[in-house]
Amino acid sequence: MGEIEESKLHEQLSNIEKEIGREINYTLMTKKEFMERKAREDGFLQRIIGEEKLVLKDNLDVC
Repeated sequence: MGEIEESKLHEQLSNIEKEIGREINYTLMTKKEFMERKAREDGFLQRIIGEEKLVLKDNLDVC
């Protein structure tokens, strides 16, 4: 969630995937889109929020 150039994100994630030996699935969205989807209890987002996380960098305090 946030603002990042998608090609830079893809490059960084590709490097991390190689390091950890597994694929990383992601969905790119702005903070505004995240907050709107969270407010309307979007099913996809609720599932993502509720699932166990593997933190690769920083923290999970996004709201």
